Amino acid sequence: MKVHGAAWRLVAEGLLRSDERARDDLAQLISLGGIAWPEVVYLADSQYVTPGLWKALDEKGLAPLLPEDAAQYLRAVYEMNLNRNAALKKQLAEIVDALAVSGVETGLIKGAAHLHADMHGDLGARMMTDLDLMVRESDVPVAQGVLATLGYGAIPDERPDPAMHHHLPPVFRQGEFAGVELHTEPTNLEARRLLDAEEYWRDSLTASQNGPRTPSPTHGALLAIVHSEVADRNLRKLIPSLRCLQDVSAKIGLHGNAIDWDDIAERFRKEGQGSVFEDFLYILRTLTGQAPLPEATQRLRSRVRLYGCRQALRLP
Repeated sequence: MKVHGAAWRLVAEGLLRSDERARDDLAQLISLGGIAWPEVVYLADSQYVTPGLWKALDEKGLAPLLPEDAAQYLRAVYEMNLNRNAALKKQLAEIVDALAVSGVETGLIKGAAHLHADMHGDLGARMMTDLDLMVRESDVPVAQGVLATLGYGAIPDERPDPAMHHHLPPVFRQGEFAGVELHTEPTNLEARRLLDAEEYWRDSLTASQNGPRTPSPTHGALLAIVHSEVADRNLRKLIPSLRCLQDVSAKIGLHGNAIDWDDIAERFRKEGQGSVFEDFLYILRTLTGQAPLPEATQRLRSRVRLYGCRQALRLP
């Protein structure tokens, strides 16, 4: 299914915009009646932002303006995700506590870090697929043993090239909502020079003596962009990752000036991927109004990339 401009605007701006004009602009868009709601659902679901979209629209006071069937669907997905994430948070705490008892320090990345830190300010606002845990290479045997004791078992590793991945084969426990992936590196091999395990552990943070470690604000923002734009190459495939934009926007709201954007930009430039970061930053600025590097120039290529993303979602 392709997505027309009105549906794209509702999902992207409804999810990401928080400025004072956002509510009025979106209310007018909804009142015009030209939105194809199946396209809204398709885009939000395919981008894994349906719960976040409902939460954002509800906070803007726009939920009463939605058609009843669309509102029921968005709210139902949000509520299911809220319940799921509550269960995942308990699952994560059990694993982290068990590892700590065995002397294994745990780091959290991706969705697990967001869940632990309540990054989005609402337990149901972000969808996640699994729990990603960092452990040191030397602790892998012990960590695997702890997970096995807790009832987690591996499934056949069907990844095309397991050696290229930065995590061990996922393990699952019957009755749980998500699998667990142990990582010894925060990024895959291609992105290793942007951030490696040594740096992650050196700068990671913890709120308590035996609590899990989470990425520094700078590393957290860097990892979100790396996974989306280096590992998955979303923008180069003309796929704007709204969940990644949602994550980075939440990090900016939570950490503000603690994120060293100059450092992130320099890392990308050194690896010959400065344009990847510039494109992402331009799209972030355009869709959210947030400008972490206001002095950065708006390159024609970045504008064309965003235009291409929008056109790839539209019917001719």
